[in-house]
Amino acid sequence: MPMFPFRSPVLCLTVATIVGTSGLRAQCPLSWLPVGGAPSLDANVRASVRWDPDGSGPQPEVLVVAGDFTTIGSIAAARIATVDPATGQWSALGSGMDAPIYALAVLPTGELYAGGEFTSAGGNAATGVARWDGANWQPLGAGIGNRVVAMAARPNGEVLVATQLTLTTPARLEAWSGASWQLLSQFNQEVRALATAPDGSVAVGGLFPAGSGLLRWNGTTLAPAWAPVVTNVNALSFAANGDLLAAGSVVARLTTTSWQWLGAASTAGAAAIVELPNGDVVVGGGFSSFGGITAQQAARWNGSAWSAMGNGPSATTPVITLTAWPDGRVFAGGGDLTAAGFFAGWSGLEWHAVAAGFDARVDAVLAARDGSTWFGGSFRAVAGRAANRLARRTAAGWQTFGTGTNQGVLAIAELPNGDIVIGGTFVSIDGTAANRIARWNGSTWQPLGTGLNAGVRAIEVLPDGSLIAGGDFTSAGGAPAFRIARWDGSAWQALGSGLGSGFGWIGAIARMPNGDLVVGGNFTTALGAPGNYIARWDGLSWSPLGSGCNDLVSSLVVRPNGDLIAGGSYNTAGGLATPGIARWNGTSWSALPGAALNNCHDLQVLPDGDLTAGCFVNQPGGGFRSQLLRWDGSTWSVLGGPFAVSPISQGRVFAQSLAATGELVVAGDFVTVGTSPSGHWTRLQTGCAPQVVATGPGCSGGGLVPLLQASAQPWLGSTFVAVGSNLPTLALGVVITGLSTTSVPVAAVLPQGLPGCNLLVSPDLIDVLLAANGTVATALPLPDTVTLAGLVLHQQVAPFEFDALGNFVSVSTSNALQLTLGAF
Repeated sequence: MPMFPFRSPVLCLTVATIVGTSGLRAQCPLSWLPVGGAPSLDANVRASVRWDPDGSGPQPEVLVVAGDFTTIGSIAAARIATVDPATGQWSALGSGMDAPIYALAVLPTGELYAGGEFTSAGGNAATGVARWDGANWQPLGAGIGNRVVAMAARPNGEVLVATQLTLTTPARLEAWSGASWQLLSQFNQEVRALATAPDGSVAVGGLFPAGSGLLRWNGTTLAPAWAPVVTNVNALSFAANGDLLAAGSVVARLTTTSWQWLGAASTAGAAAIVELPNGDVVVGGGFSSFGGITAQQAARWNGSAWSAMGNGPSATTPVITLTAWPDGRVFAGGGDLTAAGFFAGWSGLEWHAVAAGFDARVDAVLAARDGSTWFGGSFRAVAGRAANRLARRTAAGWQTFGTGTNQGVLAIAELPNGDIVIGGTFVSIDGTAANRIARWNGSTWQPLGTGLNAGVRAIEVLPDGSLIAGGDFTSAGGAPAFRIARWDGSAWQALGSGLGSGFGWIGAIARMPNGDLVVGGNFTTALGAPGNYIARWDGLSWSPLGSGCNDLVSSLVVRPNGDLIAGGSYNTAGGLATPGIARWNGTSWSALPGAALNNCHDLQVLPDGDLTAGCFVNQPGGGFRSQLLRWDGSTWSVLGGPFAVSPISQGRVFAQSLAATGELVVAGDFVTVGTSPSGHWTRLQTGCAPQVVATGPGCSGGGLVPLLQASAQPWLGSTFVAVGSNLPTLALGVVITGLSTTSVPVAAVLPQGLPGCNLLVSPDLIDVLLAANGTVATALPLPDTVTLAGLVLHQQVAPFEFDALGNFVSVSTSNALQLTLGAF
């Protein structure tokens, strides 16, 4: 084992030197991960039910939705599909049925049943009723001859179905025992609803003669069991306390002693009824008023009064089915013969389409260091839940923030401590007053002083934790600040005279390597001097960048070599033809040739210094396509798209952010990526994502256990940085990087090695750093060579401690890091 080098100059090797001419090869394909789109239905929704496919297993509970449709949620699904309300993701259940489904039922064991007028289910002959076995649809004996209009499942595994009354055949009530069918009764009246009571009996309702009331099947007999309610019962449901809820021309509740009349629809009867988790009751139908109030298609009873539920789940189409979710949401589906169906969720404030992605444009996105992703824009919902202009996506799902913001969110940034700052046109967030800018500390929203008097369009965080805000405003914290200001953590400060008092706004900010700030936007002066759409602040004064651009600059980024790249809707920069994108090298402008571009709305620098740009690309036959492009310093390549909002208009990319997982998050006003639905956002994933894993224990030195933590990901083409902390006050940090692991006591190499301290990494590359305040920051340049993708390196810090006289007294060790090199 070689001795630790303890000399100057320090031995510094590159990764390329370590691996030499290794024959390692890696493929790093990039793949788009569209999120799915809005639930575009081509026909009605007639039934819905909660279903947990594996009971207490790991699969999430979902909603099953059925009806006449063959597409829903932008997927092909023949009359039946599932949707996860947490994500808005739709999935087909096998190949579905060949004709409409009218009823669904779920046994306590989790078995799912569907009934309707189909004759084939999943390609198997199944007349009127079928069971999902987890992989395919199976018939139930010879099936049911007439259309099944209602179903109910009993705890003992028995399934009841009611069939349609026709001119030639009576309505029938039949029970499936698991092996055979049993005819329970026949009716010359319509049976419209079945519901299972807490005791396992089944209530039967429909268009019965006056005085006959409702019927109950207790497993042995079918007989009237409740006092008459109404002659027209369209829907039945049992409340959590066992009360029976009945809906038709009126709505009533049967307690253990009597009926309670809740209200009547004045324009049409109620077709669906459900109890929410808090005990409120929701009814749906084709009505425009209910219980004496104006209410479109849905109304809510709170125990004492009715209230409308927004403008209704559909403009005019009747509600046919309602399902309550444990978090208080309620889902409504319906349709009629003259219009396509719908399926929507009530968030507590509004109805929203149940869809993956957002219901409107996203203007800002941030992949935070903790692995979550933040989105801001003009949207009102994500995955079918209310998310007023702000949402956060974590590994656990979507997080929204109460009532959200009252106006748009246009910028998101992360402070060094992990707090999130958002800017926009809002003046409140979740009830907290915050004028156009606010800070999230992990639990609450806080204003930044008295904020700004108009919109914030861009935020740049400085290394000291202060931030720069740019936008439309003319005052910050109540003092003049024309379109740009700095927040130092306690107060706002103007940056000179900003853009002056004239017209204009700032929409992009970038920090140059020397600390200067460059701003872009819609302005032609800065402090009275020419600043055509772009200007520079050196800490004392404003100055132009050459002759600037001839139109809007909407995005600014700085590449690792110090080049500034500006994107926007301009045609010239510095007098040169530079449609949509140009480079400033510190003294002059130049084009990025090789593609027929215009309107590059958003730019992102990749770890290796390459650039991605969301631009309009001119097409040879005329027109353009919105695409995401990559610039490697000399040539352009297409990464994906086109991004579209309709067959005749092109969606745009407004925001990008690279996550540590190796995904490039892309957002804007598009709803498709190529031919795949993607509701205003998508992800571009590398097949060679980087990874950092902590391995092995450290050992005590100077009273503390040294700790090595990554502060960046090991991307090829970048510099990997890790920080060693808890080092002795007087110490050198020996950084060991190797291709393999080992386990050698340090004392076997150096007599100063402390007991229990082990060398965990083969010493293929060694660097020696002077500790400052008990810390060292490692810096490992990684070559931009894709053949190294997937290579695993290991790193560890061994602090060499000295006493006050300079005597070498001990060696301790940190934990080790296992680094998998990634490429994008």
